[in-house]
Amino acid sequence: MKIFLEQAHSLICIALQNRHRALITIAGEQLWAEERAKELLQQLNKNALWVSDNPRDQANSVDFNASRRWLGRELDTLVFDAHTGFDPNIFALLCGTVRAGGALILLTPPLEHWANHPDPVNKRCSVWGMQVHFSRYLARLAQLLPEHSQLLLQQKKKLLQNKTRAIEAPAADNEQTRLLKAITSSYSVEDALLAVISGDRGRGKSAALGLLAAKLAQLGATRIIITAPRKAALEVLMQHAQDHWPAAATALSECVIFMPPDQLCLTLQPCDALLLDEMGSIHLGLLKRLLDSYPRLVMAGTVHGYEGAGRGFHTRLRKHIQQNHPHCQWLQLTQPIRWSVDDPLEKACNSLLMLDAEYQVSTARPYQFAFLDRDQLLSDEHLLSQVYGLLAAAHYRTRPLDLRQMLDGPNIKIAVLRNDAAVVAASLIAAEGPLNDNELNAQIVAGKRRPAGHLLPQILMQRLKLISAAELRYWRIVRIAVQPELQNNGVGSDFLEHIEERARAEQIDCLGSVFAVDLAVLKFWQRAHFRSTHLGDNCEATSGSYALTLLKALNSRANSLTVLARATWRKQQIETFSHSHPALPHELCSALELDFKCDEKAITGTIGT
Repeated sequence: MKIFLEQAHSLICIALQNRHRALITIAGEQLWAEERAKELLQQLNKNALWVSDNPRDQANSVDFNASRRWLGRELDTLVFDAHTGFDPNIFALLCGTVRAGGALILLTPPLEHWANHPDPVNKRCSVWGMQVHFSRYLARLAQLLPEHSQLLLQQKKKLLQNKTRAIEAPAADNEQTRLLKAITSSYSVEDALLAVISGDRGRGKSAALGLLAAKLAQLGATRIIITAPRKAALEVLMQHAQDHWPAAATALSECVIFMPPDQLCLTLQPCDALLLDEMGSIHLGLLKRLLDSYPRLVMAGTVHGYEGAGRGFHTRLRKHIQQNHPHCQWLQLTQPIRWSVDDPLEKACNSLLMLDAEYQVSTARPYQFAFLDRDQLLSDEHLLSQVYGLLAAAHYRTRPLDLRQMLDGPNIKIAVLRNDAAVVAASLIAAEGPLNDNELNAQIVAGKRRPAGHLLPQILMQRLKLISAAELRYWRIVRIAVQPELQNNGVGSDFLEHIEERARAEQIDCLGSVFAVDLAVLKFWQRAHFRSTHLGDNCEATSGSYALTLLKALNSRANSLTVLARATWRKQQIETFSHSHPALPHELCSALELDFKCDEKAITGTIGT
């Protein structure tokens, strides 16, 4: 233990000199790991936060949910107790609270046993009737931690140290000053303004928006709207704005307001500027509507990280903006502002949680269709990165927990199209139904129970009162992604046909999907003969849209259920879509009305074309 404490002290001294942050892992039985962590904290004599769902008598401790309140603050040391659960979402967020010269101390069960540990987060991956007993996700972390920990102390094992040397920290590069000058050099409250700020976590994007708000107010803006998926973003931006312009803090607070992104599309709001943070967490369709409605708009977001957007998102966003708003400024922040480049904790977090996963572009044919063995994915990090990177790029809201659900969900299947070089298409499929508990089914129909998983039968049972939906077997396509370079040339349709062929071979009754309705995506599903069966009532703030359920029957039994579901939905839908769902764009309302009037043909295996 003495050697460990000496090495930890030396590591922190080097981290201070390098403006880096360290990852120290202590793996062993819980009480032993806690005692070692206490001794280390006493040695370091640093301000620390202990995060655990069973903090015992630790000082300055919080549970996982309460730890979210520490976002935006800075800590010398963070202790993350994974014995009580490893929530990737919270781990990713809290990594950003550790300041340069600090350390994250990760407590884990013995690495060789971690995958079998009764982690409470397993329940969030489980579905009704199927539990998670072995975690592939935790097995992967156990494989990677020895490589990414600067110090690894294991119970009854030799101390492992990854050599760290002192370097000369690079001189500060004030990218933010240049960025603000580029945006505001020709600003007026009458002229159009459009800019997109991108960068990885910790690069000061939110700070730049806060400084921009202060600068615009100095230039005469009297009404600035801040929008983001979470209202907490306003506090962060306002703090930076007031730090920049402390003498006018009151005036600044009076001219800056927050509004959720979906409300900005429902009713056009007058403003001198709209500043949008965390753009990667907002559906691309909603972003397009904001772009087309607000002439003075500045957006910021991560390229990698917990917002979820990746290269595919930015490719599609850039294409839309270049076609419709060619005056846009594209600005990038590359230098971290709270720590130096090549920060060990940042690199570890990105690798462990696969925040920087990217697909590999390859258009070569032919393609081979396959379902992947998730156990084999554990030994193929490159393939896992391609699959997850492609799925993340195609979806507007990917969270770190999604990788754990992909690897551990007991009803999840992973389908791919691949050539010799890369994965060109990928899909997550959830096997749902049948639900064979009559008492449970009655409670679902009554709206009293919502068992985990089995989303398709639950929607049909609870919203349309079709209890017979419990009897069928479904494959719900949770996500489907095609490389952007290959879209609109039939690859996605061919991929769906392969999935359908396998579903028929396994005697699945029905394929389905639930997604935030978007015209282009709706047309994709309609071309594959999927039919709308229900539209949710609530407009989601980050997508500005409603959840649409589609089904494709694979046999006569499922066909009868789908025809009945559509007929029931018609009876429930008394008003036109434009009245019942006011946030829907006109063209989407028209497309759904047309689909609504489509005659059903009771043909075994398909619904009417």
